[in-house]
Amino acid sequence: MLKKLFSPATHLMNKLKFNFKFTLIMMLFFLPLLILTFSYFSEVNRLYKHTKNELSGLTAIHLLDKQQEQLIKIVIDDMARRAKKTIADTQADSIIQFNNELIQIAKQKLFSEQESNSLIEAIDKSHNKLVKTLSSATDQEQTLLITSIS
Repeated sequence: MLKKLFSPATHLMNKLKFNFKFTLIMMLFFLPLLILTFSYFSEVNRLYKHTKNELSGLTAIHLLDKQQEQLIKIVIDDMARRAKKTIADTQADSIIQFNNELIQIAKQKLFSEQESNSLIEAIDKSHNKLVKTLSSATDQEQTLLITSIS
């Protein structure tokens, strides 16, 4: 049964010369490797773009943190001003203490600007290394890769 199954392949290999046999076997193993390599690098590139978008979002969050800090300061100042005028001193002291705690919370930051910039630089370096690796492939390898995908 196996003989009948492999007889076309055996017949073809018997007709081919050694050079063509070697080339055929090499292409049979090389083509899936090229497809997997292309899919891997496209996934890495997609992850790079996603991470870069996340980091730009973090910088936006950092700017929002600054605006929130300013808003909290305004609210705290208003609360403190109102507390002194309308309520008892003990309540005013507890509100001022609460306001001071809010100020401490507002001063906390997720990432400093330097940390987010260093993350972006590290991702840029790895992306450039990836692009350099892909560009070092010969034109024939690139066309084989493109034709194997399409």
